[in-house]
Amino acid sequence: MIPLITPLLLLALFPLSSSSSSPPAVSISLTPKTLAKSGDAVRIDWTGVQSPSDLDWLGIYSPPNSANKNFIGYVFLSSCNNWESGSGSIELPLVNLRSNYEFRVFRWSENEVDRSHVDHDHNPLPGVKHLLAKSEELGFESGRGPEQIHLAFTERNDEMRVMFVTADGKENFVRYGEKEDGMDEMVKTEVGRYEREDMCDAPANRSIGWRDPGFIHDGVMKNLKKGKRYYYKVGNVVGGWSTTYNYISRNENLNETIAFLFGDMGTAVPYSTFLRAQDESKSTMKWIFRDIEALGDKPAFISHVGDISYARGYSWLWDTFFNQIEYVASKVPYHVCIGNHEYDWPLQPWKPDWAQTVYRRDGGGECGVPYSIRFNMPGNSSVPTGTHAPATRNLYYSFDAGVVHFLFMSTETNFLPGSNQYNFIKSDLEIVDRKKTPFVVVQGHRPMYTTSNGLRDAPLRKKMLEYLEPLFVKNKVTLALWGHVHRYERYCPMKNFTCGDTGLNGEGLPVNVVMGMAGQDWQPIWEPRPNHLKDPVFPQPDQSLYRTGEFGYTRLHATKEKLTLTYVGNHDGEPHDIVEILSSHQVHDSEGSSYSYSKSLLPRLSQRVNILVFGALLGYAIAYISHAKRKDTSKMSWTLLKKEEVGGDMGGWSATQSFVSRNWGLDETTAFLFGDMGTSAPYKTFLRMQDESKSTMKWILRDINALIEPVASKVPYHVCIGNHEYNWPLQPWRPEWAQASYGTDGGGECGVPYSLKFNMPGNSAVPTGTHAPATRNLYYSFDVGVVHFVYISTETNFLTGSEQYNFIKLDLESVDREKTPFVIVQGHRPMYTTSNELRDEPLRVRMVNHLEPLLVKNKVTLAFWGHVHRYERFCPMKNYTCATTGVNGEDEDLPVHVVIGMAGQDWQPIWEPRPDHQNDPIFPQPERSLYRGGEFGYTRLVATKKKLTLTYIGNHDGEPHDMVEIWASGEHFHGNDGASHGGSGEEKYKLNSFVKSGSFWLLGAFLGYVAGYIYHAKKVTVSTSTWTPMKNEEI
Repeated sequence: MIPLITPLLLLALFPLSSSSSSPPAVSISLTPKTLAKSGDAVRIDWTGVQSPSDLDWLGIYSPPNSANKNFIGYVFLSSCNNWESGSGSIELPLVNLRSNYEFRVFRWSENEVDRSHVDHDHNPLPGVKHLLAKSEELGFESGRGPEQIHLAFTERNDEMRVMFVTADGKENFVRYGEKEDGMDEMVKTEVGRYEREDMCDAPANRSIGWRDPGFIHDGVMKNLKKGKRYYYKVGNVVGGWSTTYNYISRNENLNETIAFLFGDMGTAVPYSTFLRAQDESKSTMKWIFRDIEALGDKPAFISHVGDISYARGYSWLWDTFFNQIEYVASKVPYHVCIGNHEYDWPLQPWKPDWAQTVYRRDGGGECGVPYSIRFNMPGNSSVPTGTHAPATRNLYYSFDAGVVHFLFMSTETNFLPGSNQYNFIKSDLEIVDRKKTPFVVVQGHRPMYTTSNGLRDAPLRKKMLEYLEPLFVKNKVTLALWGHVHRYERYCPMKNFTCGDTGLNGEGLPVNVVMGMAGQDWQPIWEPRPNHLKDPVFPQPDQSLYRTGEFGYTRLHATKEKLTLTYVGNHDGEPHDIVEILSSHQVHDSEGSSYSYSKSLLPRLSQRVNILVFGALLGYAIAYISHAKRKDTSKMSWTLLKKEEVGGDMGGWSATQSFVSRNWGLDETTAFLFGDMGTSAPYKTFLRMQDESKSTMKWILRDINALIEPVASKVPYHVCIGNHEYNWPLQPWRPEWAQASYGTDGGGECGVPYSLKFNMPGNSAVPTGTHAPATRNLYYSFDVGVVHFVYISTETNFLTGSEQYNFIKLDLESVDREKTPFVIVQGHRPMYTTSNELRDEPLRVRMVNHLEPLLVKNKVTLAFWGHVHRYERFCPMKNYTCATTGVNGEDEDLPVHVVIGMAGQDWQPIWEPRPDHQNDPIFPQPERSLYRGGEFGYTRLVATKKKLTLTYIGNHDGEPHDMVEIWASGEHFHGNDGASHGGSGEEKYKLNSFVKSGSFWLLGAFLGYVAGYIYHAKKVTVSTSTWTPMKNEEI
């Protein structure tokens, strides 16, 4: 992906150079001169740019006769290597737009920036006044066959539709058969297209957005056998044939259903253009392709519930989209329903008064035409556009796939009682054969339920609740899947915002799931404050059972007995939420009567799939017996040693509290770690409060089995200093490079309340330089069980030669690794983060240069940081480079950095904001960032001599959302001499062995063991939740 550099940022950082002499001729060369197919890359070389500027840019044009302002994309030359020399090169993968490309180099000066001529994100578009050079034309080879191939179901079970695009309307065919060398069947395709005059508004009907869409071909493969693999190719002798593809035909008798479902995906492009593209769409397709390949001969299909390509009037993005999905959509049927970005325009025919704020111009003037012609879904639903444009199709339809009945609907056209769509939905749901398809899934674009700040859609949701939900409830719809909101959110089974009872006496209410997280990136996980839209908060009502801001998709698997929906995250391709719904065994005939044909349970919902049950039960039994045999000698038991009262006869005594004293010989360590928590208040004040701090304390209180007093009166509460306790304008250590880092965040406290209200071990202190007492509790360390903990200050001098640096160095060198095989360093501002923390970048550079060598040399296990208000775990790394890990890896025992500033304060969304438009988030997550979550919570650490386990607990459910295990190194380090020797055979574990998905059975056994052990020890817990990690790794 070519780095995209925004004009305003360039202007701020690099002023335009000037020259009094005339520039020499600039030349552009292309390699190769012709591309074979879409996705192939051209190398573009340029030379002769005199006094190169950060604002010089390369324009991409197709067709070649396009006006300078009508580019399809652009790249700043400064994003390429060696651009300062006036020469450079770039490789761009391109899509065949059925017309040649041309490339042009422009000079753009600072004083020519037109801030009224901007892209969709309000970045100024580059100026075209100074053209320096044009390239020769670049074309694609002829005879390579059609492209943009995608499949779909028809109304018949023995058919499969295939659609594709060519440059002309000549006769094309589909050849197919059960053998790759025996594709003897052949059908002729129908052909269609649309014209610029069919578009309803700008930019779709303007030269800036319109490009010829080619000819769309539509062929149907017929008389297919059930559940067989078929091979096919499309094209003709003159234009060439496509590559041979294959798929599994439908089998209406199959007792299994597999589908991949999502919304709002879009497409990615290797350049900047008038709209922001959706880079995460590539990851979504990548993981789905992986899943499809793993299915073997099992049939599946894809459901994309609206906001398909996000072309919005820039027609080449449709070509990019179909080429991007072709390797998946040519293997499985690709089904869609219409979204606002395919359809909405000012004169759309159905726009009642209450919907004036709902339906606007989100379709970019396309008014559903490209969507209607480029796809052909089952059924014959259509709505006239009210113009000369063709009717809008593919609005509502249904089909059976295995044991599930799927119904697709349109939230953009009339769904009220009396409309054709309402009548279709009502009739369709009433005639479902629940013996054949015990599960019913309804899908549409705009959600009936969401906790997003979708105020403009509120009137529409009200109508959906009033008219559509009664149909869903009456006909016992299993799932209602929606897009539009760019996050994943799963609700309880509910009706009219009220959760239903599940289990034996459940009502069988629909489970609503929002799944618009496949690529587009507008909404952060938080809902903005209604009166301060730029300040996010985190309201998640009880009916919202799981909500996350990560990109991904859902995977549906169903049998006659059970439907499982799994939310898969894009950053690791692993499950992050799973829900199971058992079949209702209720049958509804065409008259609406019902009867039971099975004595099985009524609909029952499991909020988390317990795939660890067997292991857990076995582990529980083993643990129970084990503990019963050794309960008198176990070191794992928490023995209450004393109770104390504090106070005096005059002022009164506190309530009696209790704690467990330290055990220096204990071979186990338990700790709860977090940062940036704050507090809550029942009133408004000068600062925003941190309501989530109460949840953090609640779950920690549960975990230690007994906000701050209920916890801190039972266990030691240790701290390190942060910017909001200390920073003030005259703080004594504030070097030139740190002027931006150290501001006025402490509100004038200059560390005094922090220093006096806490008293940590050690005697570290720094004078304030005023009459105020010195700042204390800066750096210290202690052992707890098998872990050595070091606390540092990122707010005071840590550079080489400082007292703090010397303390850290000496402390790490003197750790007894036989006694404490694990070492943890903690500080406030992170050494590594993917947050948009530009002001702290100079500080992080110094931390990497001065502190990281100490951490690496002394084999620090974990480095914990706060400051950034999210959870983020990195690979074991040094200088931004992950260690080579695995069984055969050259392991370095590098530290694992974890950001844990998610305990209460709520500034950062999970996305990193764009530097020049802070309100528009993007989602750059480099490979070294292994897990990143935007939910509040804390971390739980448990360590033995052999293994350290760190678990990230989310506040909304108190359950694990990430888990990592780190094994003891097997190398023992002693004192300052640095000597080491190998441990015993049992202790020589493989270092840093990363396992992306651990053994769930073994994990279940382990967790069951813990549960059994604790239960026998009579440690009562207030939570009935199962600890089911969504990700389990070993290092």
